[in-house]
Amino acid sequence: RLTATLNNLRQLKYERFGSMPRFLSSTVFIALLSFLPACTAQWRKKDVKVTVYEGPKPSECKKSDENNPIKVLPDHTVNFHFTITIDESSATGKPRSRVTSSKNEKGGNPASLPIGQGKVIKGLDKGMIGLCKGSKAYIVIPPELAYGDDGAPKIPGGATIRYDVEILDIMPPLPNDFAKIDKDADWKLSKEEMTAYFKKIGQKIDVEGLWKKEDTNGDGVISWEEFSGSKGREGPPKERGEPPSDLPKQEISDQQKKEEGEIKSYLHVFYEMDEDNDGKVSKAELAKALSTMGEPLDDELWEHSDQDKDGFISVDEFTMMGREHDEL
Repeated sequence: RLTATLNNLRQLKYERFGSMPRFLSSTVFIALLSFLPACTAQWRKKDVKVTVYEGPKPSECKKSDENNPIKVLPDHTVNFHFTITIDESSATGKPRSRVTSSKNEKGGNPASLPIGQGKVIKGLDKGMIGLCKGSKAYIVIPPELAYGDDGAPKIPGGATIRYDVEILDIMPPLPNDFAKIDKDADWKLSKEEMTAYFKKIGQKIDVEGLWKKEDTNGDGVISWEEFSGSKGREGPPKERGEPPSDLPKQEISDQQKKEEGEIKSYLHVFYEMDEDNDGKVSKAELAKALSTMGEPLDDELWEHSDQDKDGFISVDEFTMMGREHDEL
């Protein structure tokens, strides 16, 4: 459906308008994105099928205190059980054969990982977003968003896989001043990085005095372990250990990182507009969001927003429009 939406937008651009459709060319979409700060890492749901078979569905998650989230959003750390199988739709491998699981007779060892940061395969990053605490869901992931043509242990190349996940707990992102200072991302802070950071925020600092306090081993840099300020939940690889073999990190390009950040910001805006938490934006909800900027919602704008004409704007429609806006 997303592919059809994209093609339709391109056709509308050239055949009906002779230029970009109003929704995509208008500053309205950019203004909507300014509701919340841009973040990093999130993926479209295209080709990832998510089925909640037990517990609350995404539309049933009520908004909660930011310190006690009940819905998975980008950058949240999620504690979850999982079982991986070869999906029955897979072109390779033995359908329904089990690959691995976090569960065992003694209860097992659930995974605990941040979502939307590329710490897991792309399809799982996409499929987990929006799931509620206490829910169980099937996430079917095509090979291009899983292990591709190379495959993985017990997963042949080209296989479509299915994750059966149970969301046990959701933890909000933690402040991370360390990451803001560590510009070269080497998990060590230099005096130059520290000076540049405090100069940027307009705050004076006694760097030498700070180093005497923080650089406990005297090696001239402040490590993540030594740093006493806010530093998030995830330490360097040697501290947090390698990801489970069945949840390997995939390297992604700078372009993919840029796309993830854009999509994530779209998702945040979408959930902000979705006041009744039903997983879709109604005409009234969009009109209310636009009205705060003094922008009316006319029929033409709505028609090009609601691509499938079901009376609502879905996450897919909203995200695709944002991405097509950038491309066009």
